[in-house]
Amino acid sequence: MTKAISFRGFSRQLLSVVTFYSGYCRLSEYLKLNQGVRILCFHSVSDNPPSQYAVSTEDFSNQMRFLADNYEIVSIDQLVTFIKEKKPLSPAMIAVSFDDGYRDFFTHAFPILQRYAISATMFLPTGSMDGISKYKHVLPQSKSLSWDQVRQLRQDGIDFGSHAVSHTSMTRLTQQEIKYELEYSKARIESELTVPIKGFAYPYGAFKDTDPKIGKRISASGYSWAVTSVSGANDNNTNPFALRRTVIMRDDGFEGFKRALCGALDGWIIMQKGGYYLNKVTSMTK
Repeated sequence: MTKAISFRGFSRQLLSVVTFYSGYCRLSEYLKLNQGVRILCFHSVSDNPPSQYAVSTEDFSNQMRFLADNYEIVSIDQLVTFIKEKKPLSPAMIAVSFDDGYRDFFTHAFPILQRYAISATMFLPTGSMDGISKYKHVLPQSKSLSWDQVRQLRQDGIDFGSHAVSHTSMTRLTQQEIKYELEYSKARIESELTVPIKGFAYPYGAFKDTDPKIGKRISASGYSWAVTSVSGANDNNTNPFALRRTVIMRDDGFEGFKRALCGALDGWIIMQKGGYYLNKVTSMTK
């Protein structure tokens, strides 16, 4: 059964198609623009995806096969090392990540990643996993990974990072709340895995959810890097605490996925900034 496309999905597809067929991707390649490394962001994989944040098992398998055939897979940690050491980066490199710690990563996504020998980083919201968070998952029917599953995945080569405790936008929190979200989540995951947790993913991660001052707090809390959900490639000048990621959604499908790889969704930041400043102006006039 075909799912009805959401307005957000339609907007993303329209941006993707217009950008791609305008010749932007070929021009960028010719002019050597977007020559950095792209980090992909997924949330959920299921046989019958109920939400735009979930991709179908079939699409995900096709997407991972395409990456295995055409890209060099690197971890985010490797990418950050390249950036900090100013080593050459290639658009033929790519990293894969997942947010929110859904259990279908263990049952649906990981077997496909194993099949194509693709490494990935999963960002865990510890409050949801421990049942103490008020955060309502974008996929409420999807259970969280168990800590036993997390440990097994770690043994099998999956990296883990923090996605805070409560999955609240960091820009809406007090300084004390930010400190708690950063430090408790890091310590909680480290206590289960007994390995250092280096990476943090901003909850939601859009333009309005990130801030350079918070990036400094992330660094001060012992993290080595942080990822956003702002689409784009990362080069040697990218701030390690504001790494860009390209979010892949259900409505992108396989063709939209391939367009996203060449930057066809990078213009989404204009929509994010427009909404952010519109909200600020609206709040000031109330």
